[in-house]
Amino acid sequence: MGEHAYPSAPQESSEAPDAAAPRVAAAIRRAEERDLPALRVLLSERDHREWDQPSVDWFVCRLDPAQCLAWMAFAGERPVGLSSMYLRTLVTSEASGARGTERRAAYWANLYVDPAFRDQMLYPRLPLTMAQALRPAGASFLYAAVRQRDLAETHLRIGFARIGRMAVLFKPLRPARLLARHRGMGRWAELLGLPLDALWRLWLAARRPATPAGLSIESLGLDDPRLAHVVALLERGAPGDSGAILQKWTTEGFRARFERTREGGHYDLRIARRRDSIDAALLMRYAERGAAVKAAVVMTLAGESAAIAALLADAERRAVADGAVLMLFMDGLGPGVGSLLRRRGYRPSPETYDLIVWPKAILTSDPDLADLSRWRLSFADHDAF
Repeated sequence: MGEHAYPSAPQESSEAPDAAAPRVAAAIRRAEERDLPALRVLLSERDHREWDQPSVDWFVCRLDPAQCLAWMAFAGERPVGLSSMYLRTLVTSEASGARGTERRAAYWANLYVDPAFRDQMLYPRLPLTMAQALRPAGASFLYAAVRQRDLAETHLRIGFARIGRMAVLFKPLRPARLLARHRGMGRWAELLGLPLDALWRLWLAARRPATPAGLSIESLGLDDPRLAHVVALLERGAPGDSGAILQKWTTEGFRARFERTREGGHYDLRIARRRDSIDAALLMRYAERGAAVKAAVVMTLAGESAAIAALLADAERRAVADGAVLMLFMDGLGPGVGSLLRRRGYRPSPETYDLIVWPKAILTSDPDLADLSRWRLSFADHDAF
């Protein structure tokens, strides 16, 4: 199977330890395929939902050591802690479209420690144990995009370095419903806001750009042979985006990564095509945030600006028809893409992601990594909204 990753950002529960928990010393070891049921238990505890086993197996690539490595803490037979990393190749884009420098790295994800065992220092023991396996796994550094600010600060205290901070852009599609659900104002507030939402959608529709002449938009299945062209387009980044550091994809790896969501949903890949040329591509999915807020998440996009704008307009039309209340986008694909979305009405949300790396020394030996403006990250790097 090709290179791909399915992570959510490292996170821990904020629940307090259970003072009555038995005092059993936890031991850490590398997780194996036989530990997948125990891993399912931990992810279900962390996410406060009962994950099914096939979804978890897919999510962690069945712990294939070429793709995903995990370490678990056990108190006797009871699983009480988890930390994992997804192996990746990062590539530097060139203005000619050719691939430049390649780096083997690991993306850190799925940190969780049972609250009853927080006093056993499983964090930081789990990530530090994992970090010792970087070199044997062929990776030179570990990185992650972390949404929880306090967790990012904790990482810095155990030896990580922060490269920079990325904004999450949003565009309301139904502002009254979004506000009512976000603040728990109830059904009556939503009903009272229906006229405002209707007027807002009319205003958005009037401002959407027309599809340029000669350009057609269509859905592309993951079994379509043109997927190889889309993967190459995503790897090139924006036009003239020389020196950008982004994830290297294979067609097989892209197909495996986006064949389904962990929740059982699907990703929607659309292309903007001019005759036999693919000018742009956009990948989207729906995600439900707290209080039943349905968001249309732009996972990644690439291509010519006019074609990207046409794909965004198409994505927004579909999101409105499907009942979404807002659009979301991680602003990590470079200033050109970020400016384009801002011109289309996307604004910074209160949420940000800290890009962190370990060990710190890698930023000295490979100074390009220390420059946030070179990095290209999107929600395609992890489904953590």
